[in-house]
Amino acid sequence: MKNEPTVSRPVRIVVIGAGNRANKYLEYARRYPDRLQPVAVVDVNDLRRHAFARDFGLPACRSYAHYDDFFADGVEADMVLISTPENVHFDPAVKAIDAGYHILLEKPVGLTSAEAEEISRYCAEKGVKLGVGFVMRFHEFHRQMKKI
Repeated sequence: MKNEPTVSRPVRIVVIGAGNRANKYLEYARRYPDRLQPVAVVDVNDLRRHAFARDFGLPACRSYAHYDDFFADGVEADMVLISTPENVHFDPAVKAIDAGYHILLEKPVGLTSAEAEEISRYCAEKGVKLGVGFVMRFHEFHRQMKKI
């Protein structure tokens, strides 16, 4: 891993895909900056990317239009949040695993079961922790559907 987090500093996170879902997750960083600190942002949308960087005080050199540029820089971080569109999960996830970052990956893990299995296998092989953002299952709508 790039660096294992310790209790003496916040977990350093890179956001790949700075839309609504990422901002929902990063409410935690806004409330608890001593626990979670964004250190870079990647988004193809200039307005979203710049707004995110401004909100979290990121320097211009840590604001990327493409994740390949981010991975080429070797930014020191503990994990990445991948909240890109569904068809752009697999490639940045594999690159994050290659780089040794732990991952919080928004659902779905992949577009196919083969992609999901490959990501899971590769994480295990490289010792990377993978969390899947499947939080909507706790939403009242889904609870009611389950009851029905």
